[in-house]
Formats: sequence, C-alpha cells, structure tokens
Amino acid sequence: PAPRPAASKPAAPAAPPPARPARDIPEGEPIRMPFGDLTVSEGRLVRWLKKPGDPVEIAELVAEIETDKAVVEIESPSKGVIGTLMVEPGEVVRMGETIAVVAARGA
Repeated sequence: PAPRPAASKPAAPAAPPPARPARDIPEGEPIRMPFGDLTVSEGRLVRWLKKPGDPVEIAELVAEIETDKAVVEIESPSKGVIGTLMVEPGEVVRMGETIAVVAARGA
C-alpha cells in the first residue's frame, strides 16, 4: 500500500485584536461600566451628570451610557467626591472598565 500523506497541521487561530491601552487608575473607589447581560460587551458614554470635585452619595446618578439595547444611568458606588473622569462623552468603553473614580471627601 502507498504511504499515507502526512496530516497537515491546523491553522493557528488569528491573534485577538490589540487590547485597549491600560489606564492608570487613580486611588479611590472605581466607577465601572456596568454589565447588563451576556450579549452586551461595550457601551458609549452619553454624558456625565457630575464633574470632578462634585460631592456624591451612594447610588447617586453620575453618568449615562448607551448600549445597543438601551440608555442606562450609572450610580456612584460610594460616598465621596468625583475624582478623575477617565472617559470622555462619546467614547466607547468595554463593560467592566473603570470610567471614573470616587475619592474620599477632602482628597
């Protein structure tokens, strides 16, 4: 019998797209893009409702984001003052990414 041809190696999977550059996250409680459901992986920041230095309470609304399904309001995770805003309105951000920081009052 004739020798069998050598099995070809499967093609290597395509490399994933480059990750968005990591941001240095300032000290404080992060405000993150919320996870809605498993079909939504990113959202666009519509607008900030607070600016740096504004005091916030727990669950106070700080921003609006838009996904392919809805416009959603984001709440502050803690009491303090808005520190650094890390995302500009109109910017698309992956779910779970830090978009701002709540600093302790007086920080």
